Amino acid sequence: MNEGGARFEIAITKEINMGVPDLPGRKEFGVEKRKQFAGTAKLNDPQSGLFLVAEGVGTEYGSAVAAREMAKAANAELGEKLDRMIDNNASRADSQKDRISRIDALTRAKLIEAFAPALDTIRLRGILSNEVARSGLKAVVSKLVELPDATKRLYIAHVGDARAYVLRNGKLYQLTRDQSLMREEKDRRKISDEDFARVDQTIDPQRLSPEQRALFATRTESRFMGEDDRNGTAPEVQAYAVEPGDRVLIANAGVHLNLLKGELEHLMRFESNDRAAESLIQDSADDEVGRKSPRARSVVADLSAVVCTISRESGSREYLHKKVEIRSVRNSGEAVKRQPQIRLLDDEIVRLRAMNARAVAQSRAQEASKDT
Repeated sequence: MNEGGARFEIAITKEINMGVPDLPGRKEFGVEKRKQFAGTAKLNDPQSGLFLVAEGVGTEYGSAVAAREMAKAANAELGEKLDRMIDNNASRADSQKDRISRIDALTRAKLIEAFAPALDTIRLRGILSNEVARSGLKAVVSKLVELPDATKRLYIAHVGDARAYVLRNGKLYQLTRDQSLMREEKDRRKISDEDFARVDQTIDPQRLSPEQRALFATRTESRFMGEDDRNGTAPEVQAYAVEPGDRVLIANAGVHLNLLKGELEHLMRFESNDRAAESLIQDSADDEVGRKSPRARSVVADLSAVVCTISRESGSREYLHKKVEIRSVRNSGEAVKRQPQIRLLDDEIVRLRAMNARAVAQSRAQEASKDT
């Protein structure tokens, strides 16, 4: 079964703030020809404090679908919806400490839960298209929350090898820990952080020892979530106190495999405009792949980066302070105008979900009849 005419329906609706467009990977080193679709998607929405880089796993088209479904799910679950839940939940607490505790628990839980609807839709779209079937995803999704004590906290959930960093006082710090074979080998072999960094940040792997080169060779093998995941991969969640002036960078593997951490730090310090910094980082990684004789560490890959500077106004959530106007739109065209763009497959996915529910109900009924 194929999605047919809906094949090109992988764009995210205009309601989602995507930031600077991702760069589809080149076909090979040193050539201009690129993939038709980038298997990545991003969110960069300072208003709701929501930032994401997602990367699909599978065919070219399937990867693109998976990444965009993750972006859609994160935008739906972790934007205004989560902000209203936080606002409502915190108002029920008796003390500031209790409010902070409630917000912390709720935000962590919702970040993890946001992956489920994306994976569900990917699975259902896989029923319609062999190109999407068994696709998986990796992602870093972060939510900036202002706590009742006026401090800001950055919550991060990540799966796979995309990385989150923060630039503070001119120095770049990595916040996430890769879910990758290379990191697992480090833990298994009890390699020191210093020796691991030497391998991870090498320009020329030939200068490494044989054991280090074997470790370096595993750096592109990453965990992911999806039907073909046999390792029970789950999102890891962390929270960090951030301050005005901090700059957050989220980069997919294509970016940090082609650029050294020091190079990312330099680019972040060089360009103060966030959107321009996103473009500069993606273009710099692309320049490495575009060389006829690239560095030995370079890889051909899609490129996606998000940059956001934490300001006192970051995550202002103006919509929380607006009155919600409820009006009847019956017999009016307004309802259509006010709804997000409808995906071409929505009706079909609803139908498939109903079929699945009926199948489960029938199965349970049959089991019950056997017992009697």
